[in-house]
Amino acid sequence: AYIRHGMQWPNYWNNVEKILREIPEMKLTFMCTYNALSVTSFTEFLRNSYELKLKYSNKHRAAGVLVDMPYLRYPEHQKFTILPKEFKSYIIESKKFIENHLYKEGVQPYQGYHNFELNKLERLISYWEAEPDKDRLNLLRKDFYSFFSEHDRRRGTSFTETFPEMNNFYLMCKQYRKDLE
Repeated sequence: AYIRHGMQWPNYWNNVEKILREIPEMKLTFMCTYNALSVTSFTEFLRNSYELKLKYSNKHRAAGVLVDMPYLRYPEHQKFTILPKEFKSYIIESKKFIENHLYKEGVQPYQGYHNFELNKLERLISYWEAEPDKDRLNLLRKDFYSFFSEHDRRRGTSFTETFPEMNNFYLMCKQYRKDLE
């Protein structure tokens, strides 16, 4: 876990499953603050949460496993809207995944994504499509690089190893830092 330093994802996921297994009436909502670092891996998270929906939804919890997707507003340099437009394909992939796994009344009792979950993802797409102020965007990208290069120095982590699909973006942000300082 890059940003949640020290978090052991397998332990977390095992605990989620243990709670769902041992308390059949309990409902669980993943509050996923959608940000620049979540865009490229969000569909994988949706796949995992869908498996939980299939496995643990029942008559006591028809909407027992939900995914909420508020978007990060602050710090602004970590908002998903700082990413170049080519990253939109990741968001579209997530949207298609949810569309292909929607709850169908009477077909898959208590299983699948709900329309309100799809609507939240569609809201993210609409939010991202607004035209940003270019000067502000460049400054935020500079800050993105400054923050994560310092994060790597302090934590002994590597942004480029953790997010190889974001290497070009990271180098672009590094250039903004050089240009704006």
